[in-house]
Amino acid sequence: MVVCSRSFSTVGPSRSRTKNVKSRFLPIVLLIVAIRPAVAQEIKAPSKVEGDVGDFVTIAVKADGVVKWITMDRELKLFPTELLKDSRTAVVTCSVPGLYRLMCYTAKGDVPSDPAIIAVSIRAPPGPGPRPGPSPGPEPGPAPEPQPDPYAKSITDALALDMDPDKQNLTAKFVELYQATADYLDGLDTYQQVFTVMTNTAKKVGLSGKLPNMQRSVAAMMTTEVPGSKVLTNKIDKPKCREMLTRASKILKDTLPKRHH
Repeated sequence: MVVCSRSFSTVGPSRSRTKNVKSRFLPIVLLIVAIRPAVAQEIKAPSKVEGDVGDFVTIAVKADGVVKWITMDRELKLFPTELLKDSRTAVVTCSVPGLYRLMCYTAKGDVPSDPAIIAVSIRAPPGPGPRPGPSPGPEPGPAPEPQPDPYAKSITDALALDMDPDKQNLTAKFVELYQATADYLDGLDTYQQVFTVMTNTAKKVGLSGKLPNMQRSVAAMMTTEVPGSKVLTNKIDKPKCREMLTRASKILKDTLPKRHH
């Protein structure tokens, strides 16, 4: 560090005066060097968090400023942080068990904090339990075949009318959008907020205006099964709304090749 070096050029009657001036300012220079690291922000984050496959895992850190989050492994999906109430909280999910990394940092002025690396452990779903022994009496008959979803045909037929050349990738993104919104409903109060979250997220991930026939079919299912959603200021019927969004996500997922699952 150079502190006003020109001020201490040969001015004055003697070299001893220059030496005295330098000596007088030395404690100030040392003080500046000593306190400078305190300007940077500090972020306190957990070293490790855990969750199950498919769960939305919430991670909170302590910091005075705005926190930025970066996933370091592409399998670990980060819910858009600008849609959350507080940047110091992040929500991640993953469909593959394993150990992943999430980085976060904050800043004060132009001085960033040291990044914090959080290990995110995603557990595999539990395997099936032991089969029960034979029960007395006659063997039960075959289980009834599951009934087809009555909305599956209307949504898939509508999707067939959409001619976008990138239809498969767009459909996969809509699968994630509908399911992520369903899982995030606890943080919302009205259907207007649901609409705003989905619209803003769609714009950010390139879904705005895409696959319009499919979107209209899903909207028709929602207004039929969740009548209150026709009035955007109404309080959300969260169980029913979550069921319908998850249902739409599953119907679209079933139209994709296995590699997209």
